[in-house]
Amino acid sequence: VSSSKSSGGDVDVPSLRIGDKWIYDAFMDVGTLLSDNGVSSNIQTITGEMDMEVIDILTMTVENQSTLVYKAEYEGLFEANGVQLDGNTGNLDVGYLETDYIRVSDLAMISMSMDIEVDFTVFIFTVDVADIVIQNTYEPPLESYDFPLRVGDTWTNNYTNNVTWGGSSDYFTIPDDTTAQSTSRHSVVSQGDPGVPYSGCGGSYNITTYNQTWSPEGFLWWCPAVKNNAWRSIYIDLGMTVDFKLKSVDLVTRNTDIDVEFAYPAWPLDTNLSTWVNITDGSGNPLGSQTIEFRYECVGFSAMLTTASNGSAFIRFDTAHALDPSPSWISPAEYASHGVIAWISGSKTL
Repeated sequence: VSSSKSSGGDVDVPSLRIGDKWIYDAFMDVGTLLSDNGVSSNIQTITGEMDMEVIDILTMTVENQSTLVYKAEYEGLFEANGVQLDGNTGNLDVGYLETDYIRVSDLAMISMSMDIEVDFTVFIFTVDVADIVIQNTYEPPLESYDFPLRVGDTWTNNYTNNVTWGGSSDYFTIPDDTTAQSTSRHSVVSQGDPGVPYSGCGGSYNITTYNQTWSPEGFLWWCPAVKNNAWRSIYIDLGMTVDFKLKSVDLVTRNTDIDVEFAYPAWPLDTNLSTWVNITDGSGNPLGSQTIEFRYECVGFSAMLTTASNGSAFIRFDTAHALDPSPSWISPAEYASHGVIAWISGSKTL
């Protein structure tokens, strides 16, 4: 991993498409899970491959506002051979399916569910070690990023975390459901190369998460070149840590490009801001007669527009003065940098 303490420029929210896919080398540390539950084993880390894919773009009600949301799935299989488990030797398989609902305007996490199936095979016999379902919801949504990203940026999340547990296991204790008021602090600490198998992420941003006592408790590396994380590390309350390191990318072809142009790069509060939405094809030619929905979700505003023959549609909207739910450490009450969204709803194109 190489990095610097300076930023190469602002990095804004990416636009994703249904079918965009990222493939990760994945590492699951199960040592704490086993030891905390008194399970004797020689295994510490199991490995596998994880696919993340955007499978839908839909509208949900979030904080009483109509909100555009990505539905994304992580799916993979972790495997280890020659595993000793409670005196038996066999093969351990862990199936992992994660479904995330992510706010389009800022990539904040609305909810995340995980379905984890653990099987242990000895000769021809398979033991169902665990089948666990975990559902996390965040109110307000959890901002792991605070776009536009710059080295030195800081922000705080104050949210209610609802966690529900389901499933069964003869080896592990399934925790009780919880509802907790939580605080997390985040900082963009550096920019550089995260050292993952994929070679195109040398300009990634390290975002470190701190708990309420200011101890680091997690991190990710955001890679603007691939519109996603180059390296993501998550902790599952059951006692597992999972790392995802990017190895390849498969983004769908952008046959239509939507660009939003403002009269000012940074807008004042409570101002009618002139804005142009420009649509071109994959070769940069303007596309007229395109119907677009323009959304400024922090105030619940939306409008339907149609591009002229030059591929452009004009709108003027009130920027209002909404406060940021994830203020910086330095300024506990700051106005938000809420983004706008322009999309073609019929084809679900952003």
